Amino acid sequence: MPVLGLPLSDEQLWDVLNGVLPAWLLLAVAPRWRYTIPIVTLTAAFYSLLYVGAMAGTIAGGDSAVDFADMFTFEGVARLLSERSAVLPAWVHYVAFDLWVARWEVVDARERGVPQLLMLAPLFLTMMAGPSGLLLYLALIRPCVQEGCADGSAGLGFQQCQLLASNDTLWPTGLHGADIGTTAVFALSAHPETFPGFATLPAQGLDGADFECAGTMQPGACVFQSAFDAVAICAWLSECRAVTVFANGTDGHSEPAAVLKSSPLAPSNSFLAPSVYSVQRTEPFPLVALHLHPGEAEVVVPSDAEMLAETAEAAGGGGAAANSTAWLGCIVANNSLMAGAVVDVVDGVEAAEECCMLCRQTDGGACNAWHWCPQAGGCSYTEDRVEVTLQQYQCELRFQSLVAPKLGWPPALLGKGPHIPFVSGSPLMTVAPPLPGYKRLLGSGLFGQRGYTCPESLKPQIQECVRSSSLEGHAQYCNADPRCVAFAYKPAGVYDSVQGTAIYKSSVNSTAILLTPSTVLYIRGEETASSLSAGAVAGISIGAAALVAAAAALLQQDLLQESALSAQLDVGAQLAALPSNLPPELTSWVIKPEDITLLTWPNGSLKELGSGAGGRVLKAIYRGEVVAAKEIDLGRNLDAQQAFIKEALSLQQLRHPHVVSFSGVSLDGPRGIILQEFCEGRDLHSALQLQSSGGSGRAFGWYRRGRRVALDVARALNYLHSMGVVHMDVKSSNVLLTASGAAKLGDVGLSKRQNRTYLSDVAAIGTFDWAAPEILMNGMQCTAAVDLFSFGVLLYEIITGEPPVRGRLRIPSVPEECPEAARDLMLQCLSVSPAARPSAQEAMQRLAAMQQPSLRASLSGPADRN
Repeated sequence: MPVLGLPLSDEQLWDVLNGVLPAWLLLAVAPRWRYTIPIVTLTAAFYSLLYVGAMAGTIAGGDSAVDFADMFTFEGVARLLSERSAVLPAWVHYVAFDLWVARWEVVDARERGVPQLLMLAPLFLTMMAGPSGLLLYLALIRPCVQEGCADGSAGLGFQQCQLLASNDTLWPTGLHGADIGTTAVFALSAHPETFPGFATLPAQGLDGADFECAGTMQPGACVFQSAFDAVAICAWLSECRAVTVFANGTDGHSEPAAVLKSSPLAPSNSFLAPSVYSVQRTEPFPLVALHLHPGEAEVVVPSDAEMLAETAEAAGGGGAAANSTAWLGCIVANNSLMAGAVVDVVDGVEAAEECCMLCRQTDGGACNAWHWCPQAGGCSYTEDRVEVTLQQYQCELRFQSLVAPKLGWPPALLGKGPHIPFVSGSPLMTVAPPLPGYKRLLGSGLFGQRGYTCPESLKPQIQECVRSSSLEGHAQYCNADPRCVAFAYKPAGVYDSVQGTAIYKSSVNSTAILLTPSTVLYIRGEETASSLSAGAVAGISIGAAALVAAAAALLQQDLLQESALSAQLDVGAQLAALPSNLPPELTSWVIKPEDITLLTWPNGSLKELGSGAGGRVLKAIYRGEVVAAKEIDLGRNLDAQQAFIKEALSLQQLRHPHVVSFSGVSLDGPRGIILQEFCEGRDLHSALQLQSSGGSGRAFGWYRRGRRVALDVARALNYLHSMGVVHMDVKSSNVLLTASGAAKLGDVGLSKRQNRTYLSDVAAIGTFDWAAPEILMNGMQCTAAVDLFSFGVLLYEIITGEPPVRGRLRIPSVPEECPEAARDLMLQCLSVSPAARPSAQEAMQRLAAMQQPSLRASLSGPADRN
């Protein structure tokens, strides 16, 4: 095995280890430091005779003579070690050589006045490594000790350090090679930022992989001055995989630039430079870091008098100063834990709101997130090498750079849920007064939902309408633009834009609302109940079905158009007459409410099959057949009800063995009713929780019924996609199992057609842990690939039996939980890029090939087959 170029065998390497011990023993027995050199010198003299004699061939049986002068050169020593005599034990040669050179270096150093300890310290380290380490010492250390180091110019003396100024180039330039004895060090001049969903790579850049985008500063590439702008845009663009930030410009001596890249960094395309860093999307890409939704926290604000005092400056049209320490309120969430750098830990804080006030009062905005422990026994959280422990009434103050007012991101969490004992939050950094005709949500923003473009946008590259104006000016602009239904107001600006900025939105998706301390959200059509109120800002729960969101969206539009309706409109009469107002081709499909018989229990209560955010699912009889009747609250909007019926009836043609069939719709006052096929079995979600009799394992897994169910669902998706229908909410609770064991995909009546119809115009919404990235990031540009992502999550449920948690899916065990082919299909379906996912037809064909019993399943007992 070569060591530093020496052809040493395994036996010789073992000899090196044997040779180190005696040398160290000799040094260890020296009782005092002044005896060390004499002991080393005397011992070295003895072993040197043996060593030189053996190498010169003066002992019987020795090898051919070697020139004694070779002992004083690096090349000679290397050759002698590789051609050493076998007469004496191997350790004699190595110890003698070690001690001989030790005496040489120590005496030489003493004669030149070099401190003995300075010389012995590196020497002892090299002795630990044997001859190879000593050769390294001779090659690198000794030249600088005696005559300095060559650096390609005048050279440097021992331990000299030469400081150089920048030569205004991007890449460091200089000489390198075996004849250069100096070591070059470059201090990093670009402070790397961190972003959720991206990995930070300091001092690394990517050469090539450019693509052009709107709003770029440089033709032929996608370049922006702000790194935060660039990362935000990268998160929106599917072709972007990384961002390289040049602190001194791409030429090394100009303005900062951030360049979007279509490829991740690799050894073949990356370079090192002190003024550069890159951020790269992680795999799997965490679509949305853990944030707080309105229903998961309270927005606590001061009293009316306190708020009026704080917003006196804002009354003229702006917001309260974001960078001040004024108490404007707080976002407070139970069972959550904030991320960020720890600023301070304060004892004796008896209330969560007091902890938030302490955070707000820190100088210079050094704190913008916090968590607090209310439990008598203390609070602790440990996961993924992150550990947080606080005693009761301790308050930990934290800082997140992205939450700063100018950047305006929502605070990120380490975790949330009932298993987390902390209370956490973030102080409000801005407030703004109410606006007539708008509902105001303090501390709330819209994220991951596209707006629309406008000619005067400050950020055309992100395809958003971003303007700067007074608060009243924003309201006037939104009122005049029929596309605008809401705007997120950011008094401190957006990234590098001017103050008083607003981002206009054409729709409001409840799942896109995140609690954001630097933003005030204004929604058209409904005024805030009171000018100022303390307490919680009510939220809408995550996971509503798409049709429910559609009805809610049209109800929202109804609120915008109320002025066009007569105040004397008899809503009840209009609803009753609705079927007669429909086109003739639709009238025949609307079922009269009296033709539907809702089944009841002996006590008179309705037989409820389930319930959710959209309403109840009841067991009913229609034309002598048992059906499932799903109720949906449509409200009092006539347009909403007509559009609901048109879109729902367009799906009546869908007929497939693995799709829950659609029987029709009905209207009963403000309620819409969807009639669907009734399945006697349970849903897949509950079946996955069952255990085998005797507790021998899961009753439902891949090797039992899981692979068959996966194939059935793939067949259903393939059929729907061939009909131009995207399901939008594929998950285990929407897969129903029949008495015969077949699987049927339900809630197809809540799907979206790919053409421009009523449902395809509303905001896309699925269940969060199953939703595809593009639904959360840009729901208006969804394709059939969104169903394949959700199908990948469904495969994860079937294979592992675990409920999915976004960003925390593990790799299944092969072959214990599933075959490799199933794991590969799951991972491909979970690809961030829609283009990388298989089609439903391909998934169906691959699953069909997996239906044959595997070798593992055939050899395992029933208890082992999950």
